[in-house]
This record gives sequence, structure tokens and C-alpha cells, in this order.
Amino acid sequence: MTPRATAPRGPGARPFRPPTFRNRRVRMRLNDAVFGLIFIALGLTMILIASGFPAFPGQPYGAALLPTLLGGGFIICGGLLCLRGWRVRAGGMAMADPALKEPGTLVSMALVVVLILAYILFSDPVGYVPFMAVALTLLLLRFGNRPLPALAVALLTTVVSQWFFGRILLVPLPRGILEGLF
Repeated sequence: MTPRATAPRGPGARPFRPPTFRNRRVRMRLNDAVFGLIFIALGLTMILIASGFPAFPGQPYGAALLPTLLGGGFIICGGLLCLRGWRVRAGGMAMADPALKEPGTLVSMALVVVLILAYILFSDPVGYVPFMAVALTLLLLRFGNRPLPALAVALLTTVVSQWFFGRILLVPLPRGILEGLF
């Protein structure tokens, strides 16, 4: 039996193949230093916003800890990108994969963005568990996984992340339609 990821999807259709980065390059106009500066700006913004978060009573850390650490990581990675960009700027233009121009790649990228926006809009009424189970299943199917393993991985990931955030980190996730069940 042919795996779903390589099976054609209609008469005359080409088989789906995930994008590869082997020997297929096109020129881009942006240097890594540009993205490095963007990451540094994002990191500084995260730290600035997090500095106004309240501390937990009786604890040496508060709500600002994680965003501050992430902001610091953004600044470090941005600095490394800037160094890399300045080193290679004399060596020529950056290269990117031409698979980014293929329609399937853009559809996959758009699906991720749409699901993030849908989570922001519908997580409270629907709930984290049902929404994430459906969203992860859709993504796994889109990226070529078979239905049963995709559903199993999506359910396991959703339940484990719900447990981790709810029980370990004590971060309440929206229950939505499951409000009275657990």
C-alpha cells in the first residue's frame, strides 16, 4: 500500500512530496542581520512588557519570568544572526528553497496561521482540549500522516499538554464545552 504522503490526489496529479533543501536555491534580498535586528527588537519589547507583570506573593519570581527569559533568548539569537549576517554579507546573497513558491507550501503555512487565529477566537467557547485535538489532527493529516496515527498523536499531545499546563504549571486552559465534565 502506498503511503498517503506520496499517493496522487486525482487524475494527472503529482504526488505530494515535502519540500527539501538539497541543491535547490534561489536568491533572496534580505540578509540574516535584518532578521537578527527584528529578533532583538522583539526580545526587547517582550522584556519591556514583562517588566510590568506582577510578582507572585511570597515567591522570588512572578509572571514576568518566562517572558523575560524568552526575550533574552530572542536577543541572544538575534545577536547571533546579526553576527552571521555581517560575516557573510561580502560573500553574496542569502539562499532560500524554491519550494516556498509551491502552492502546497503556502497552503500549509496559511493553515497554521488560520488555526492560531481560530484558537484565539474560539478557545473560550470550544475549549482547549476539543480545539487542539481537531487542530493537531488537521495539521498532521495535512503534513501527510495517516488518519489513525494522526488522531492518536493529536489526542495524546492534547491530553499531556492539558495535564502539564493545568497540573504542573497551574495555568488554567479554557474548558469550553467540557466545563462540567472534569
